[in-house]
Amino acid sequence: PSRPFTPLVARESRVFTTDDEAKRDWPVFYTEGTLTGRKKQSQTSRPSSSKNSSRPSSSKPLTARSRAEAAKKFNEVLCSFSSNLKELREKKTQSSVTPADLCDHAMILLAKAGRGAESLQACQAILQLPIKYSGREDSRYHKLMLKCLKRQFEHSVRQDYDELTRKYSIIPLSLKQLKKVLKSPELAPIQHVSFLLGTFRNLSEKEKNQRIMVRCDAIPLLASMLHAENLKSLRLPSAASTVNLIKEVTAILRNLALIRSHNQDFVDHAVVSLLGDLLSRFAESEHVVFGVCRILSKLTFFPACRAQVSQSRKSLQALYRVLERHRGNIPLGIRACFIMGNLTVSNDKNRAAIFSDFESKDPILLRCLADVMKRDEEISARLSPSTPKENDEKGSPSKVQMPEDAEKDSQGKADEKLSAELENYLTKVIRLVANVSINATIGKRVCTDERVGSLVSLLERKDPEKNEELVLNTISAITNISYYQVPDAMLRTCSERLLGCLMPLLFSTNSEMLHEAVRVLGNFSRYPDFRKLMGSCRVDETMAVLLDHSDEDIIFATSGVILNMSTDYAARQVLYSNGCEGLGKIIECLYRFGSSNPGIGIIICKILINLSMQGSAALEGKSAGTIKKIWLPSELSRQVEIWCEERIEKEDEQASSPILKELNEICVHLLEKLDKMASAHESAAPVQN
Repeated sequence: PSRPFTPLVARESRVFTTDDEAKRDWPVFYTEGTLTGRKKQSQTSRPSSSKNSSRPSSSKPLTARSRAEAAKKFNEVLCSFSSNLKELREKKTQSSVTPADLCDHAMILLAKAGRGAESLQACQAILQLPIKYSGREDSRYHKLMLKCLKRQFEHSVRQDYDELTRKYSIIPLSLKQLKKVLKSPELAPIQHVSFLLGTFRNLSEKEKNQRIMVRCDAIPLLASMLHAENLKSLRLPSAASTVNLIKEVTAILRNLALIRSHNQDFVDHAVVSLLGDLLSRFAESEHVVFGVCRILSKLTFFPACRAQVSQSRKSLQALYRVLERHRGNIPLGIRACFIMGNLTVSNDKNRAAIFSDFESKDPILLRCLADVMKRDEEISARLSPSTPKENDEKGSPSKVQMPEDAEKDSQGKADEKLSAELENYLTKVIRLVANVSINATIGKRVCTDERVGSLVSLLERKDPEKNEELVLNTISAITNISYYQVPDAMLRTCSERLLGCLMPLLFSTNSEMLHEAVRVLGNFSRYPDFRKLMGSCRVDETMAVLLDHSDEDIIFATSGVILNMSTDYAARQVLYSNGCEGLGKIIECLYRFGSSNPGIGIIICKILINLSMQGSAALEGKSAGTIKKIWLPSELSRQVEIWCEERIEKEDEQASSPILKELNEICVHLLEKLDKMASAHESAAPVQN
């Protein structure tokens, strides 16, 4: 029913900003507040002179002696660090050295390393120490590891350290450290987990780092943290801390899901099922549900992931209930509808499982559609162009902006942003409505609901060029809903307005938009009153013109509309006008597409059968000779034989035989009609689409 769509997600910062930290309830997490974003390079400025702050400060040039002294001092520090690093590596292999001595030596090494590249080298050596957690919060190893993890977290903030991070194998060593923590969670401080997750989240933004993490089994390791028993074993101080930890883990998993080749890892380790379980366990937490939906919005492009989500009806229901529990959260609603749209594209069981309350008077999905539609109407009314009086006099002074004008401008920008979000939300909701309506039971229920009439109102106020995706999904939804012929169909009451919206689209250069518009006409042209309306607006003539199109899908849909027109004597007269020009185009389409698309051949032959029936002796008697002149029976027989030979060569005989059999039967029927047109006086029911 609609094209694939990638959610518009704002690029996330790779570091926890000061504001974010204020909202988090972590026991200990980077409290200095000195980092506000991930920087590509150091952005330090030279201090200004205390005597004259308006002029840049001047510094005395370094003399040769001072340069030599600085270089000598740097070399001494570097040699001291190198010797300490070498000594630490030697000590850790000696059985006589105690863990306390190793920690003391490593603490000195970390202090000498400073904040440069040597710091990561020191972190590498510390992460390789063969020391276990003791369970004492004030132990030397706990303090050393906390400083080490904090230091590497600071380096993960800056992208220019990524290469060094990979050089010193910080990612594999940190994952081993996390595994060590999870093996004995009652002994390790939660602060260590905090800094490890912060580092992984920052580094997982880059593709090279993502691939290293996946190779080191980061996906099953991180997913194991989300199990209920493992969350409990971490001894988190509060429910808010548990939610924050899940937020960080899901953020990392979402980054790892960006590469399609990693999707199979999520399936193999049952991560998708675990995410569905989180939706049920933390249904009331917006943060957890949002994090899970961000991952599933990526994974549900992958068929195996969709299949794993579909196995749990409980998860599907939890996903559907998001629209009710968190109805005010637009970004969350967008992602939830997008996921459900992916799950219902081709799976009819999912349509019934998700839209399980369709028999109720007020289904959640239709209520959501009405709510979002109402909000979109309100914001569109506020953003409607105003016509202020302009002063066109030359030399008139410019108007000074008052504070209230600035406030209006700010409100206008906020309304524009909200309007874009609501349009995105509407697109996803309508796409979901279109998908679930493919189910016959649900579709018949939806088409009688008065709220679907708002889809026509939406087409009336949206520009197909500016709101292309929204309009496309809306027309697709109308097509699927109008397929069902029920007495109280709501869209039947809006036929005239709908035709007015579709007519401009019939001349669109966008072939997808044109195709969707013709599909709607295919459903509505089954009704005599609508065919009469099409004739009064000359839409029937446009259908004949569209037979010259090069797109087979558009030809197929147009042929279906003309087939419905051919069942009505008044509607099919346009095909006889201008020397049977419309009829000639129909036959021409049979030549163009008959050999490659027998479906088009069947429809066109049905049209010709309907046109050959007696409805007006004067007019149709004349056209009999024209029909035979354009398409001789002998040529028709030869063409059918060619189709059969070509289709059997291209496709499996068993798969192609039913459609070829139908084509052959229709053509034989047509030949009989053509032979009898001149003299027979018969009355037969028209063939309908």
